[in-house]
Amino acid sequence: MFCKECGTENIDTKIECIKCKTIINSNLPLDGTERVMISSFLFLLVASSFFFGFGIILTFIYLAFFYISKKDKKIKYLYNVKKILLLYICTLLVISIITALAVRYNDVTYTILIILLTNSIIYFLSDILYFNIIKRHEKWILNNGIFADFKGEKSFIEKTTEKIQTIKKESTNTADELLKWAELKEKGLITDEEFQKGKEKILEGKL
Repeated sequence: MFCKECGTENIDTKIECIKCKTIINSNLPLDGTERVMISSFLFLLVASSFFFGFGIILTFIYLAFFYISKKDKKIKYLYNVKKILLLYICTLLVISIITALAVRYNDVTYTILIILLTNSIIYFLSDILYFNIIKRHEKWILNNGIFADFKGEKSFIEKTTEKIQTIKKESTNTADELLKWAELKEKGLITDEEFQKGKEKILEGKL
């Protein structure tokens, strides 16, 4: 696979170009670290719901846009979550300023400021924990989801077990063939020369 930006040749399993870091293949599953990072982002949204309540809105918006993106096969809806989050933060900032001027920093104002601070942290972490990863795996997420793996792909243990069984089967078949030729020789149905030629072919896997 060649990079469209710099023309560098890359292997098919590379997401980014090894030279210019341009995304060249977004149809690959997320690795373990990326899944943990996205899970952490979602946890922040859900956790904020229990502590302040505002996270319920953000979580609902995220789930709604994710459903629409999957249904329409368009990733742009997921990026809209960030715009809504920024709008939400700006709204909270305006509310906190108005409340502070009206009631002179009472408990309500402090609560709003804490919510604003938490939202701001989530917003600035969203690129690292969520949106950058979404961008790297756009096609895969739209077609398969965030936590999906290659369909039908066998695990390392399954592949190793199959290989061992194949080796055992091949060894058994070779031994059986040699016994059959030895039996033919003992019965005088083939000569020593024919037996040696047959033996060589069996061991070479040509018979």
